[in-house]
Amino acid sequence: MILSPPIQNKHFITGSSPSSPSSPSSWFETTVLHLILVLAPILTWAAVWFEPLSIPSLFMVVFLLFAGTLLYFVPSSSHDGPITKGGFIPSYPNNGGVHILTLLTLLVLGPHVGAPWKETVVVDSLPGSILLLNGVAFFVCLILLVTGTSFGLPPDDGPTGKGVIHDFYAGVWLHPRFGWVDLKLLVNSRFSMTLWLLHCVSTLFVVSQSSDKDWSVFFCSLSQIVYLSGFFFQEAHYVHTIDVIEDRAGFYETWGCLVWVPSIYTLHTRVGLRDGSGLTDEVSLLVFLFGVGCWVVNLVANEQRKRFRSNPEGPLFLSPSSSCPPSSIEATYEVVSSSPDPEDDSKGKETRTNLLLVDGLWAWARHPQYVFDILQSFTWGVLGGGLTSNWVAMFYPVYITILLVHRSLRDEKRCRSKYGLAYHEYARRVPYRMVPGLW
Repeated sequence: MILSPPIQNKHFITGSSPSSPSSPSSWFETTVLHLILVLAPILTWAAVWFEPLSIPSLFMVVFLLFAGTLLYFVPSSSHDGPITKGGFIPSYPNNGGVHILTLLTLLVLGPHVGAPWKETVVVDSLPGSILLLNGVAFFVCLILLVTGTSFGLPPDDGPTGKGVIHDFYAGVWLHPRFGWVDLKLLVNSRFSMTLWLLHCVSTLFVVSQSSDKDWSVFFCSLSQIVYLSGFFFQEAHYVHTIDVIEDRAGFYETWGCLVWVPSIYTLHTRVGLRDGSGLTDEVSLLVFLFGVGCWVVNLVANEQRKRFRSNPEGPLFLSPSSSCPPSSIEATYEVVSSSPDPEDDSKGKETRTNLLLVDGLWAWARHPQYVFDILQSFTWGVLGGGLTSNWVAMFYPVYITILLVHRSLRDEKRCRSKYGLAYHEYARRVPYRMVPGLW
């Protein structure tokens, strides 16, 4: 049975009233969700070269799920996610690095010590796994719906009151757990992102072992490996993103991670493998270096924010002209805490404070990291032959652009509700969401 853990430190976060449903951001959010609901399965089946389920595909999926669960329990320290509206503080193991290094070692060294697979197994097996992944995703979503409807307690969990179809799609559990295992972390990180990275590494071997090497596809995979390399070692940052702290585990997120990510996030690479890139080695290298440059700037932006959160008084990372301490805005929000006595209904208000960074790269735009994510993703489409061989390789960059624009609007709506006037001042100080001078 899937149940969220008992509530700890009972708190309810309050803020100003959310923006009107008729606002452009709300309309955009609703429209995009409906489009994804209708088009996601169709686009996935159209974009993936479907193959019947095979034994290697079955083995790959079962092994990754089993290994991800087993490695979840590698002894390590733990880190907490943000407190929920219902007062629950989710805890996660700090062993993402061990997880990915173990699986990479098994993929690369396994064939040399008698393992029954080749380094190219992920590339070979992925197309045949899509049908199975769809079945697993729908089964998990159904279990989450039934258990969440029966046992979920507001405000974090339980039915939304908008109907069973909406609950199936949007989810009824915020942080579903099976025993000690957080299913969001298992599905989103330890399976979905893991499969994406392993596919990239497997592609390097496919290209290297080919008689007609397409170095553009090699660079396409290598750039993605660079991008993904720090994810598992910075998993603590991921559990603070809007995907984890806001989205419930429904079809939208769970099916998206189990099916959409393996299908679409690898699409440009698979297009390049099948149709070739059509690029010269010199052009491929230049595009690759530009993408790595975007990753470096993205890394600087994330490091500035990370260090500022840990030490708001210290100098900003790689910003010698920045003031010390960096410029920021103090944003307060209220927390309503209930009495620890279940028979006592009295509640007291507590004011908490966050600092909103308006210095370094974060003085240019509210989401500078999104811009460089998008730019690097377009280099993957180009390296996969999206401008020369097959336009389908450009699908992911276009999709991720829409996704991140949508996410920036969602984040703004949440922050305006949480911080009120302080966020209005922040928006005045940093007027551009993503692109300075444009938007």
